[in-house]
Amino acid sequence: MTLKVKMLLLLLLCCNTLIRSQTVTANMITALPGDNFTYDGEITPHYGIYWTGDSWRPGAYTAWISSYGGIKFFTSEERKFSIQDIIEASTPFVINPANAEKNYIKFKNNGTDIGIVGSNGSIYGNSATDFGIYVYGYNNLDFSTNGTRRMTITGSGNIGIGTPSPDEKLSVNGKIRAKEVKVEATGWPDYVFAPSYKLMPLQEVEKFVQVNNHLPGVPPAKQVEKEGLELASNQMMLLKKIEELTLYIIEQEKVNDQQAAEIRALQRQLKKTILKN
Repeated sequence: MTLKVKMLLLLLLCCNTLIRSQTVTANMITALPGDNFTYDGEITPHYGIYWTGDSWRPGAYTAWISSYGGIKFFTSEERKFSIQDIIEASTPFVINPANAEKNYIKFKNNGTDIGIVGSNGSIYGNSATDFGIYVYGYNNLDFSTNGTRRMTITGSGNIGIGTPSPDEKLSVNGKIRAKEVKVEATGWPDYVFAPSYKLMPLQEVEKFVQVNNHLPGVPPAKQVEKEGLELASNQMMLLKKIEELTLYIIEQEKVNDQQAAEIRALQRQLKKTILKN
């Protein structure tokens, strides 16, 4: 037997072994015949490709591709896309459908839509618990529109709107409009009305204002311009001054009443003196 004949027989034997290890039908190619599982009511191979009509697109065939280790897609001898426990793309992952309205990524949970990431920047879900954004890192998270950075979340948790360097939990460089702002505060100055509270005499208030150009307990203008105002403490300070002013008015009213009573007494005495004469 010549070498050529031997090589031909060996080749035929290899082909026969390869064919026997596979099953090829009109709608299935499998590497391990009989090694199957059931999905969507259909028997499909663990290792193979199966074309069938399934529940998501009745009337049209869908290709089911199955493998335990994962699935890799190659072009130009390079791995470009992989599916295992995660999805990996070795080049930028681009979604470019012919219909621009379908340019989005959809997330499902047991067949139910739970969220969508759209090409127009939309990210949403059916409810707050269905879908959200989780970003982990040590650097800032920036949000931009029209080529301009609008909001920054720092690694420490500070949020800046209109400023890239927020130094508070929320820093806003601009105006804020709201229907209502609720500020939690402690030490509300109702203690001013306690009998033990000592009200500064008006003469001392006058001297303080003449020297410092601001009321006692009120920050000077230069400090406010430099440091700003804390809303809660400022409201408490203003209320304290209003309550003190109320006490001054009440005290002055008592003085006025006393003076009026004395004037009436003097008028009666004067009237009696005139009648006697």
